Amino acid sequence: MTVSKPDYSIVIPAYNESKVLGLLVVELEKYIPKNTEIIFVDDCSTDKTLSVLKQIRRKNESVKIISLAKNSGQENAILVGLKHSLGGAVIVMDSDLQDPPAIIPKMIEGWKKGSKIILPVRKSRQDSRLKIFSGKVFYFFLNLLSKNYSDPRIGSFFLIDKKIARQIVEKSGQIRFIRSYLQQVKIPKTYIEFKRDARKAGKTGYTFGKMTNLALVAIGATKIKRNNEIKEIVGI
Repeated sequence: MTVSKPDYSIVIPAYNESKVLGLLVVELEKYIPKNTEIIFVDDCSTDKTLSVLKQIRRKNESVKIISLAKNSGQENAILVGLKHSLGGAVIVMDSDLQDPPAIIPKMIEGWKKGSKIILPVRKSRQDSRLKIFSGKVFYFFLNLLSKNYSDPRIGSFFLIDKKIARQIVEKSGQIRFIRSYLQQVKIPKTYIEFKRDARKAGKTGYTFGKMTNLALVAIGATKIKRNNEIKEIVGI
């Protein structure tokens, strides 16, 4: 299936997710419109993520791959994906299938009705105790030291209009934490509740150390480091 001018883009950062990528694409194909590009941004994985993505690409030309030369974190990978997206609406989601593709049609429906930002809100989650604990610590300090409140139930799963995507790319030097920016920007939003499932395979790449570093960046204690160095692009 070839997509020349996609109506929608899905941006998916991936780091060492080789075990779940095939299943993710199968699930996505159940719910996304035909004219949709799926952009995977491989954040310099050390497993077989890149080779698995290339195998998937051979069977599905709507899948596009950007392989980064250095591991720079989820935020940076999302920005790279946004920069290369072509759809009128852009959906960002994790690669571990904890963000359910089943609610994508509802997100697109909200965009068609005029909402420029669609934010899914977790009403429950199935994660390890360590991940839940580190998340609570992260948001405690983020909200303690930040002028604006960030809802911890809103993650890196959202739909934004292409104009918002372009603004984020253009302001990437000032935007420290995309999910917080989307909550705080003065644009009407639509919220959708969902249940966040457990990982289907593999282990989370968000260690406590990475969460700590992200928190320091988010509150301005550490400089923002962006990396646009791309090792390989397939399909774009």
